[in-house]
Amino acid sequence: MNGKSQGKSPDAVNLDARRVEQALAGQAVGHTLLHRVRVPSTMPLARELAERAAQPGDVAGAVVVAEEQTAGRGRLDRRWDAPPGQALLSSTLLAGSLLPPRPAQMVMIAGLAVLEAIRQVTAGVNLALGLKWPNDVVVQRPRGLGKLAGILVEAVHGPAGLRYAVLGIGVNVNQSHADLPAPARPGIAPVSLHTLTGRIFSREELLIRQCRALSQLLAPDTRPAPAEIQRRWEKELIHRGAWITVVPLEQGGPPLVGRIVGVTLDGALRVEDADGVLHTVFAGDVTMEERDGSV
Repeated sequence: MNGKSQGKSPDAVNLDARRVEQALAGQAVGHTLLHRVRVPSTMPLARELAERAAQPGDVAGAVVVAEEQTAGRGRLDRRWDAPPGQALLSSTLLAGSLLPPRPAQMVMIAGLAVLEAIRQVTAGVNLALGLKWPNDVVVQRPRGLGKLAGILVEAVHGPAGLRYAVLGIGVNVNQSHADLPAPARPGIAPVSLHTLTGRIFSREELLIRQCRALSQLLAPDTRPAPAEIQRRWEKELIHRGAWITVVPLEQGGPPLVGRIVGVTLDGALRVEDADGVLHTVFAGDVTMEERDGSV
């Protein structure tokens, strides 16, 4: 059983790092676990592991997990706050053979892995889970989207190109309604597995399943081709075909209004405007448009 029914979030119980490492022995991701109680962020600790190693590839697949982050952040430097022991806060080091053939797909791969892990621990619960471009795992609810998890990728380059990358992943697990912050933007509110189901979930089990899913998608002998990653990600894309407004962050110019068509091989958003012109958005902030004909 993944959790027990309970009306409020539980007292914090620290992860059993030894149990997680034992469960992930032999896996490409999670074989080494650095567990901390309270840190500003797990991302710098993962970078420190890479920089201290003779080669970043020597520690590829190591995971840093913390019970609490005091300065956690997500995309666009948005804060990621959670009470101690309630969320799953991790950073995974990718280097050497664990770097995907198309590094731009790292956020897509992480999203698919987190989505699969959440589906496994919530098996038997009817949750309309999916992915929101570019980096959120969400749930569709009658009163709008709920954000369950966010992903942040930091790539470190050297003279010869990409040296290593860190996948920062935050999943809302056992927070109560009172624990969750106010929505950072209209149309999507933070939710947790607990607020959605009334159950308390094992963060250890979720971490184990997350690492196994990442291993399957990243290990050279099991990883899908880039085109298959794109196909799977598009299949999970929330609101595909719906009208959106997207404010590009790189190209400049006015906001773009159009229908979501899909994503490119590298995860850029493809949007068709009212005149039938296709646009490619590499970075931007998306909000939904209320109009007839949306899917």
